[in-house]
Amino acid sequence: MGWWKPGDLIGDPMAGSGTGLTAYRIRGYDVCGIELESTYYARLLLNTAWQNKNLGLSQVLLPGMVKPGSWDYHHGDASVVLRELEADSWDACMFSPPYESAVTSNSDGPMMPFKQLRAKFKTEKEWRKFATDRRAMKKAGYGGLVADDAQVGNLKGYNHWKAMLDIYRGIAHVVRPGGFLVTVTKDRRQKWQMFPIFQYTIALAVMAGFDIVHLHDGKWPNRIRAMGAMRSQVSRMVNAKYIKAGRPDLYLDHEDVLVFAKPTGH
Repeated sequence: MGWWKPGDLIGDPMAGSGTGLTAYRIRGYDVCGIELESTYYARLLLNTAWQNKNLGLSQVLLPGMVKPGSWDYHHGDASVVLRELEADSWDACMFSPPYESAVTSNSDGPMMPFKQLRAKFKTEKEWRKFATDRRAMKKAGYGGLVADDAQVGNLKGYNHWKAMLDIYRGIAHVVRPGGFLVTVTKDRRQKWQMFPIFQYTIALAVMAGFDIVHLHDGKWPNRIRAMGAMRSQVSRMVNAKYIKAGRPDLYLDHEDVLVFAKPTGH
């Protein structure tokens, strides 16, 4: 849509292992990522090292390819780190915010700093094996190395949305006037009720100071229904259950892309 150009800075305050940041980098955007989990932060660094090696080779083999963007990563709580970053320094923020109670495992203590986690491994080989082992990550679980009050996905109801409002206000601090906020959300079903996560997200973003970007003339003009993973076999089976029970209102086969902009007079 022409909103960004190579060299613009796109941030992700909950970067995980860097899938989104990878997509931006190979298109020439500079990236800034924040990740709380020590295990995922380790993978973020290792994945980037692997990218740099392969992207460097692609520059030789594919002359004229867009030069990959630079990267800057931070380990910590996004609500804190965002406030410490330079104001108005991101051209856009693009991320998938956590849903309430998304983390089901209980933590076993305070957050383990990245350096402390790294020091547990004596050799580079042991470290890389741990940081790239999917089974180890699954066993640890997202939220297994941090305190409950630092994990937004562990919070419920009011406490969750209050914590997310702090995140969105931090994003408003770091996104430049005229810059964008783009989120990917998915509505949630629980106990035969539908929770419109996209509506909550719109409310929080507006409360944080963002404006709705009118992409069309629909009831929710900044909402794009994105089909994809929700059309998996499992998703179809679950949806069929609700249809059979006479509850088509609980049919869910999409995610939502929501687009906002920071006012130039913010």
